[in-house]
Amino acid sequence: RGGGRGRGGGGGDDNTEAFKEGTRAEEEGFDNTEDTKLGKATAKGRGGGGLIGPVMYDYGGFGGGTWDDSSDDDKAEDIPAWGGATDGELASAADLAIGASSGRMKCGVSDDDGALPAASAKKRATDDDDYYGSYYDNAGLAADFREGGGLPDGLSYTSGAEPTLLADEDGSYSLQMPADETAHLSMNLGYEQGITSWSVEDDGKLHTFTLVLAIRLENLPTTNLPLFTGGPASSAEGKNALEAVQIFKNGGVGALGQCGTAETAIKPGRWAWIVVTRKLGELITYVNGRKCAMVKLELKKGKDKIKKGKAEEAPKEGDKKDGDKEPTVNTAFAIDPKLCALLTGESGEREACGVSIKYVALKTSRWEDESKVRTELLKIRNTDEIADDAADARDAMSAQMSLQPLYGKPPPAWLHPTFCAAFADHCIEGTGLDQMGSAHTSLEFFSLALKRMLSNRSLSQLFGGALTHSDWQSCNALLLAIDDAKKLAHRFSQAMQSGHARMSLSQLMTTLKKQKAGEAKVIPSALSGTPILFVVERLEDEPDFARFVVVSTSPRFLKYHDAFGEPPKLRFRTCLVLDRVPWARVSDEAFWGLSWYCAITGEGNWNMSPERMLYEVLLSFLAGKPLDEALAEARAADAEAAAAAHASSGGGSGGGIGGGSSGGGSGTGGVGLRHGSAATASALSPAMSPEKSGTSHYRTISHAFRYLMGLRGIGPPARKRVMMMLRLEMLTMASHDLNFVPSASGAERRILKIACQQVAHHASKLAPLPTADASESTAGLRSLRDELAIAEAEYQPGVVIAGALTPPPSLRPPPLGYISKVKQMKEHAADIADGTSEPENPGWGASDLGELTMQQMVAIYLSLLKVDAQLAALPSGEGDTVAAPPPLILNESERHLGQKTWVQLLGATLERNVAAAAGALDTPVLTEKAPAGGKESSASKPSQQAGGVPAKIATPLRTGEHDVVCNDETCLPRVSKPAVPGGSVGGEEVDRPARQVQHVFTEQTLSASSVVALYFSASWCPPCRRMSVLLKGIYAKLRALGHKFEVVMVSSDHEESDHDAYFCAMPWLAVPFSQARVRAELSELFQVEGIPSLVLLDGSMRSIISVDGVRLLSRHPMRFPWKSDPPPCTPSLHPLADRLLRRQPVDAGAQTLLPMYVPIDLLSQPVRVRSIVEAIAALRHCDKLCTLIAVQDHAVKNTAYLVIALVQQTFTALLPMPESPSASAEAKAKCVWRVEVDYETQLDAMVLLQRLTEHFAAAIFTVDHTRPIDAVRMVVSLCVGAVADAMMRKVAVDIPSPVCLHLMGGGAGGVEMGNANRGFAIGPGVLAKQAATILCFTPELNIARSRALDYFEGVAAKTVPIFNWDKTERLEPVLVKFFEGLCAKLAFPLGPVITPNYLSDNGALVIKNHPEFACYRDIGFYLKLFLNPQTDYLPQTQQSSWRQRDAELNFAWDSERKMFKVKGYQGMFLNCRPRLKRGEMPPTHRFTPLASPSEYTKPYFAETEDDVLHMWDLPDFGSLDVGNAKALGQHDAELLLSYLTVPYMRVPLVLSFFSQQDRIHSLQSAKLQGVFDGVLFEPSHFLASQHSAAEIADVPTSEPHLLATAHGLLLNELVHSPQVVREAVVRLAKQAVDLDTGHVKASTSTVILYVIRLCARIDSYVSLLISLAEGTHETTRLEQCRGLHGAQVKRVLPELKAFRTELRSVLHGPLQTVLGGWYKKLVKECEDRFDDSTLDENTKMMCSVQAHVLLAYRALAEAEVDYKL
Repeated sequence: RGGGRGRGGGGGDDNTEAFKEGTRAEEEGFDNTEDTKLGKATAKGRGGGGLIGPVMYDYGGFGGGTWDDSSDDDKAEDIPAWGGATDGELASAADLAIGASSGRMKCGVSDDDGALPAASAKKRATDDDDYYGSYYDNAGLAADFREGGGLPDGLSYTSGAEPTLLADEDGSYSLQMPADETAHLSMNLGYEQGITSWSVEDDGKLHTFTLVLAIRLENLPTTNLPLFTGGPASSAEGKNALEAVQIFKNGGVGALGQCGTAETAIKPGRWAWIVVTRKLGELITYVNGRKCAMVKLELKKGKDKIKKGKAEEAPKEGDKKDGDKEPTVNTAFAIDPKLCALLTGESGEREACGVSIKYVALKTSRWEDESKVRTELLKIRNTDEIADDAADARDAMSAQMSLQPLYGKPPPAWLHPTFCAAFADHCIEGTGLDQMGSAHTSLEFFSLALKRMLSNRSLSQLFGGALTHSDWQSCNALLLAIDDAKKLAHRFSQAMQSGHARMSLSQLMTTLKKQKAGEAKVIPSALSGTPILFVVERLEDEPDFARFVVVSTSPRFLKYHDAFGEPPKLRFRTCLVLDRVPWARVSDEAFWGLSWYCAITGEGNWNMSPERMLYEVLLSFLAGKPLDEALAEARAADAEAAAAAHASSGGGSGGGIGGGSSGGGSGTGGVGLRHGSAATASALSPAMSPEKSGTSHYRTISHAFRYLMGLRGIGPPARKRVMMMLRLEMLTMASHDLNFVPSASGAERRILKIACQQVAHHASKLAPLPTADASESTAGLRSLRDELAIAEAEYQPGVVIAGALTPPPSLRPPPLGYISKVKQMKEHAADIADGTSEPENPGWGASDLGELTMQQMVAIYLSLLKVDAQLAALPSGEGDTVAAPPPLILNESERHLGQKTWVQLLGATLERNVAAAAGALDTPVLTEKAPAGGKESSASKPSQQAGGVPAKIATPLRTGEHDVVCNDETCLPRVSKPAVPGGSVGGEEVDRPARQVQHVFTEQTLSASSVVALYFSASWCPPCRRMSVLLKGIYAKLRALGHKFEVVMVSSDHEESDHDAYFCAMPWLAVPFSQARVRAELSELFQVEGIPSLVLLDGSMRSIISVDGVRLLSRHPMRFPWKSDPPPCTPSLHPLADRLLRRQPVDAGAQTLLPMYVPIDLLSQPVRVRSIVEAIAALRHCDKLCTLIAVQDHAVKNTAYLVIALVQQTFTALLPMPESPSASAEAKAKCVWRVEVDYETQLDAMVLLQRLTEHFAAAIFTVDHTRPIDAVRMVVSLCVGAVADAMMRKVAVDIPSPVCLHLMGGGAGGVEMGNANRGFAIGPGVLAKQAATILCFTPELNIARSRALDYFEGVAAKTVPIFNWDKTERLEPVLVKFFEGLCAKLAFPLGPVITPNYLSDNGALVIKNHPEFACYRDIGFYLKLFLNPQTDYLPQTQQSSWRQRDAELNFAWDSERKMFKVKGYQGMFLNCRPRLKRGEMPPTHRFTPLASPSEYTKPYFAETEDDVLHMWDLPDFGSLDVGNAKALGQHDAELLLSYLTVPYMRVPLVLSFFSQQDRIHSLQSAKLQGVFDGVLFEPSHFLASQHSAAEIADVPTSEPHLLATAHGLLLNELVHSPQVVREAVVRLAKQAVDLDTGHVKASTSTVILYVIRLCARIDSYVSLLISLAEGTHETTRLEQCRGLHGAQVKRVLPELKAFRTELRSVLHGPLQTVLGGWYKKLVKECEDRFDDSTLDENTKMMCSVQAHVLLAYRALAEAEVDYKL
């Protein structure tokens, strides 16, 4: 146990949080059970094709490579035998776990592997040569950053940024290399570092040296990362980069293409100590003390001088040949001490790797070999490998877990949801494990367990004797089918998560196409999210037909399956079989597409639920008839087959009860089925119990496997035997994992206990009771343990049920004869455990116990006992028990009360290995070599008695001079352990190795020690073995110096033989291995989270000195006794309670409720309005949606834009505008706003209109002021005002409002009040003039604008305008007249002080009694406020959205200045007329007209063509992106400006202008795009209804207002001349397609996107005209649109349809292809990119592309949207 982090379990009931696997995985560092290796490989695209396994990467032929994470999948032969791994496997796994990590010695337990270096160096020689040689050998540089120091002299940092020192987890520091192109370390060594002219060669470089570098890479480099070349930074660039010592992509360290061995490769995130040594002709690299790469440096041809006396000697004279040049030294990698750069890699590569350094050293001497390197590294490193050891221990533990083939960091088997589903289905309902698993992970777990079972020879020999060879062969074939299903399951899971059905369906259809006759495929699926399975078998003799099976275990869906009632259980045929299904239907992609719909669709109010869709539609489609008929025919066929089988078997006499799969005779009870035979459904799919909790992910697999076994010809008894063996294998996996976990929580213990009970239960069902009564023959052992308990007790009478009924067999106690046999079985098991009996018992065989023999039942019983023993030896973890509070210690004399005695801690006795203790002192310290000649000295051999038995040593040894020896054999009794099933049966007595053990009394032995170290270790842990060698040397040194230091080992081995072999080389004490409870309690008491762990205790007080003794002894081994002085005692005002005192009150703060979310369904708004009731309902629904959007801005994005769009849709496209008073009687009769209403409806409508106005105003002032938003703002407020005025101009049928009657100018029956001739009304003001230059991108805005202006024009003829806020804030005379007339009839007081309050005070009489007047006032004010041309005086946008409450208006009367003041938006003064300085001209528009030529020729006016011709310099409309060219030349600019001077003809002229081939590029200019938009979408001047019948009498006309239109120039052009618009727009769209270069970042992309927007908007206009002509528009009729002559529109209808068809063929065809290609390239650019600039830029572009895609389809009607779209 150990090597990993400690786990705290949770107690309590089954609903404890400890059942939540996700929490445990996070605490443990385990992988999530959903993220298996196969799942990750499938997600990367490597799992779909079946290529799962190690992938070798090629690194350019440099020699070497590495495997990715998928290479650690275990092979079949790697799976340990049933009961645990062997010693060799553990040692091999431990060696692999070490990998490239640093170590003080090799992996192993031998003493010679980790011999410590000598305590002191050799004395220097006194002669000069030796002195100077030693001086030059130690010259160089060392920089140690671990203590947080800076750079030493001779080492500098070259970069614009300062280096960063970061603190690591172990408390040391490291230097973080920044991301800077020039960042590197530079060495400049001189005399201060011992570098003189004698140290270097003639070329001034060091040819012999040792470079040490401690480095950590967070990620391996994608390209090789240079370390150094020996020269400046520039030498590591270009072609010289190959001549650098570098870190390769696979983690190897070398040069010239030699990257070393794979085992020494650097691991990401781990510290690596790199050593580079160089001498003549050779460069060697070491990683963590192990040789990595050897690079040969060939001698160059030429002539060079070599310094005499050095290692590099010149060749002798006689060695040269005639004509040969003298070979010279290869100076590659020689270091220039004056200028040597380290880590000169590119900044991007270094930043991606995350380089950290904590030690750099350069020595002028060379470390000769690997032993010298390790010795020197030990001097430098002290605590760095502690973190590596902990990581190695965790890796070693992970490598031993059963689920290691599935996960990189596997959890224990019992924490996997599949394990819990297999054993605890009846216990986990309502817990965290309910509905936790998934099909793909369960398939992997099931496949692994099945693979282990089939390859477990010992299990098959013990339990598989009843199975024939064909049965084993069939199970192995089914394993392949399960493996194929894993890949489909992962694809299906990924498709479910992403919502892309093609991810799963494409691979599924490929699998079905490749399926051959006679093959059966398992296809994972789901039903409303619940896993199910399909089994598809293509019939061998009829390939055109198949057998289709639906496997479901959920009770919700089993109502469609056959049910069988057998009290007390209700069973179902979970495998629904459809025979002879046409293969064409099975392979139909439409069928699988609908099954996908059933999988992803949840429960809801559907017309047809998903289960009905599957069972009643899809399965009926496969069968070719209703499912009920198909199942009835199948039942009839089964009955006939059963009758025929009964007749042929001679009355049903069954044969044996063995496997039943061999042969096909009649004596096997009808179980001799073979693959492809016409088997009945009852034989292949017997009745099974449904699941009791959400475990469909496993139970469907289990039931499908049973079905497939029957399909392959395995009989029912053999199937039960296979399933029992599979459960045993799963329990074996859990038992194996118990050896490597540090603790087991209460919840985990309950899971394992349930698993043991279930194994016993299923095993007992295979052993029926042999009774004389045939009715009792089916009564099985409910639980193996229960029956053994019954055997201990006396016989108890049976259970009596009321009514004198006979109790069912399951409740009857077994007969006395059987109890005696069970007693005999238990006694026999005890005899086997004690070694006094043989395993076989002839008197108790298979004939008595059914299928299971005595040998098999004993093996199961002993395996359950083993799990019990393992759990008993494990600590329970934190949280399971509540410890008692420590005793209250008030003085020094009572301090002993808080400490346990040595006996309480360690038990009464300990053991010491005599041979190891003698060898430790008889052999000199640090020289643990055998004597010369290789023979052991006689002194070191233990004395032996006759027969080779070691003799007892009566006298204490020097090592244990304080030991009190216990010679009584009862101190450590002999221990027997149960045998593991698979070898010999029964208990196997384990003898300890031939070793001498002293048993000593704990209290007397340890009381004389000053410091006692509890050493938690295990033989299977590689760091423990290294620590043991180190601790052995420290122990011997301290004991030799006379220190009273003792070590007590607490073993974490799971086998006593492993403990004995490990402890035999240790000279200290140990807790006996048999004391499992003591060892577990010690681990829990000192919170040991991993091994190796060393706890230092005070020998006298048993108090803790340190729980981190490994680090303490590594850093300060000779600082005995490692104690520090206690801090001085500070007196406290409150003794014993100072930590509990709170001097200030505790304020928990106000309660904060989490924000809620209510769904917002914008599509619930009605699509048409035909009555006043529907109109008010639409207003109310719109108000509700606006409120929901506004108050949920924490969960809804872009709330302001949603409100604007909703209100715009309601008033411009949904609600019809009121008819003008001058309209015809027929039109008035159809107007919904002229219907009689009562006062309640009238007031309700006004309040809703006021609220919607406030919603709209708050949203419109939240967004930026733009031209399109300005158009929406003006038109919507105009429409709201028209509707409000129409509602106020009505007489209620019940109680008419006096305000409404006075506005109308009189009552309905005569002059009741007010002026009978003229009434009062709000007016549009200058809106008609300002609206001439707004951009109406949607045609509904133009239609609504014209209809509302027509209404106000008709009202103005009979009323006087009031609320003229755009002209004055004072009290108007007309408003005074209005109040005088109103108050005269209502008896309200009047006066200069009172009258203004009727308008401003909401509590005054008028508004208090008639609230509709306040609504009318606010709507009129906003109508005029939106017309203010000065946007600076409007509410400005802010970071947080304005709310409806902010838009509420507050009127106040300023009596001093005699004017009204209106506030809103948090106290801001609102003005409807511009604020002008003296002499300043008032502005007329908020935005300048885009189609006016004077806007581009400023400061000159261009009103006619002559004005343009007389200009010397014309505008160029900006520059293009390519070549800095001008958008338009002088000639084209003159032509375009001339067209703009004739507004009534500008649309066809400008369209033809830009559709030319040579001018489309000019649309890159934003100015020209604005000109084009203004020409097309600015409606121009409004033609009043009074001039609609007038005709132009002269040319040029003297009445230019007659050239205006009612609905805008574009609609007018489409009605009268659509052919010109059609040709130009379609030509422009086709030219845009030709401009595509393949990427959105090209210069032509702005043109293409603009043309798409242009075509989409024109498509909307054309579609509106077509719907009006055909009468299909939902709210507007053609006769309501003045100026759109019905006859003319219907005449051009065919041409408009052809126009739309041709336009959409380009817009929805090639242009959409262009957008799709752009989007894919943008997505591809974002793959594997982590820089925010690229991701942000591409994200914006992708959003823009998708917005244009949506815009292109905006004009489609609902009927035109098909499934493909």
